[in-house]
Amino acid sequence: MEKPSQEDILARSAAGATLLIFGSLFTKILTFVMNNVLFWYISPTAFGIHILFEFTVSSALYYSREGARLACQRVSVKDKTDKLGGLSAHTSAVQSIINFGFIPIMMGVPITWAFFTLQHKSIALEAKNLGWYHLCVKLNAMAIMVELLGEPCYLVNQFRLNFKKRAQYESLAVVAKCVVTFVAVFYWHEGDGDENDNLAILAFSAGQLVYSTVLTVLYVRDFTRKSSPFRFLPTKITGKGSYYFDSGIFNHWLSIFGQIVFKHFLTEGDKLITNLFCTLSQQGVYNLVNNYGSLLARLLLAPVEESFRLYLTRTLSHSHGSSLSNIQQAHRVLQLLLKAYTYFLVLVCLAGFSNSSFLLGLVTGKQWQASEAADLLPYYLCYVPFLAFNGILEATFTSVANPQGIAHHSVCMGVFSVAFFAMCYVFVQQCAMGLYGFILANVANMLLRIAYCVWYERRYFRKFEIEMIPRFSAKMANGVFASVVAVLCQWFLGVSTSVFGVAKSAVLCAILAGYMAFLERELVAEVVTPLVRGRRKGN
Repeated sequence: MEKPSQEDILARSAAGATLLIFGSLFTKILTFVMNNVLFWYISPTAFGIHILFEFTVSSALYYSREGARLACQRVSVKDKTDKLGGLSAHTSAVQSIINFGFIPIMMGVPITWAFFTLQHKSIALEAKNLGWYHLCVKLNAMAIMVELLGEPCYLVNQFRLNFKKRAQYESLAVVAKCVVTFVAVFYWHEGDGDENDNLAILAFSAGQLVYSTVLTVLYVRDFTRKSSPFRFLPTKITGKGSYYFDSGIFNHWLSIFGQIVFKHFLTEGDKLITNLFCTLSQQGVYNLVNNYGSLLARLLLAPVEESFRLYLTRTLSHSHGSSLSNIQQAHRVLQLLLKAYTYFLVLVCLAGFSNSSFLLGLVTGKQWQASEAADLLPYYLCYVPFLAFNGILEATFTSVANPQGIAHHSVCMGVFSVAFFAMCYVFVQQCAMGLYGFILANVANMLLRIAYCVWYERRYFRKFEIEMIPRFSAKMANGVFASVVAVLCQWFLGVSTSVFGVAKSAVLCAILAGYMAFLERELVAEVVTPLVRGRRKGN
């Protein structure tokens, strides 16, 4: 097999990114739909136990294989001079990847044992008393090991830049998981509530095992069809010296393991803290609220953030010389985006706080009516604006920061994480605020991160005599006044308890949106006019 050219690598990577995006979108939508249907059949406690198992499985897999995946990205054919049975250097490179793929399998055994031991010691007694708990532990542990068995084949597939197969295989595995889980929950939905919880958790665990099995079988099947001249088992590579694992790649794997631990803590901090401080029922409620409350951020705000980051990277890149005109243009776009976010998120909070409880009751089962999910969701939606503004400001920061700024930001992120953990302990445990305290701690954490980004970016733009924070104007005063009036009107109307109440709230939001559009008619014209011209040219 010939070494791919740089142009070929670029083309495959670009095409593969598109496939992975669509594959990820498909799996997220399918999982979201399945969860929405299952909310009618399972209790908050059962869903909380499922989330705990899911967190344990994902953490064990992450620590077992993430380091190997990152390290194997450094394998290069041009660096290989050793041969395998007199074959090409490319064969030697692929075999070294196969060998390295067995490290996650070996790591998986002690890591899986450690995670499930910690889970068993920390999990509530109500979960241990469930009839199928120990069987579920075994099924999830088997799922981890089965998925790790396919890791050598996965690494080879990634080395070949075959993203199409990865998207296909992961989509098929998710479909199989969703079908098995839903059919099992629906079929077993009989008897009392405790028995339903037992069988629901068993169904989720069986679905996880099916996912891992399908994924591994597909990867191994593809590998065996194209295995020659490679060997699936670890094979010694001879040349300047005999070895199983490339020393450079192995040393890199050792060096990044600490970073992986820290990164996972930052990424999964919410789940880790809820596992520590919240009951199983509270964990189920929070994940339900997060499932709905963050839907707007995942489907709408995240693509905007990613597009804006790409725009800034191109506009402020060194290839453009970071000229003053480019910086002024980037600042102008940032101002417009922050202004649009402000108006949009005011409407989200106004509509969400008043209507979300009633709407949530329409899409969840009776078992959730007695939980605090309906009361918690409006407050979670008020947290979304902080999440949104932090995303835009951190996207700006990563585009304008120098290496020293990025290093300083990493240190501050560590400090903020410690502060977040401390605030969760105080609000949730000491002040007995429960999930409301957890949301408050998240808001405080976002405010710290937003404040840091504003401080850094304000200094950056001031170097070019550009003021990041605009002066308070009459237009802003009118917008604030209109928002306050709308909030008072909604307070007078009260929280929606019927479709008619939702309709009244929708009319109020439409009036406020129309007034905001009138206030910012120049901004609307600036955005809409290029789109209309582009459509006319296209026609």
